[in-house]
Amino acid sequence: MSLQPPTEFVPDPTLTLSKAELAEHLRVSQRQIDALTASGGLPPPFLVGQSRRWSRQTIIDWIESIEKTASDN
Repeated sequence: MSLQPPTEFVPDPTLTLSKAELAEHLRVSQRQIDALTASGGLPPPFLVGQSRRWSRQTIIDWIESIEKTASDN
């Protein structure tokens, strides 16, 4: 039995969104993303190295919760 070196983890780029990608998806400016993040209006990003990223699934869940709240009113 031979030992294999560990494989390098390569994250799926479709799992996360950069600020530019998030702004494009939400159809707002990157400055608006900054403002919404600072005010707590968006789910918080996490760091990958020095880069802020948002989980695509977290953003989808956030949008669905907003839609549900709007339809309940």
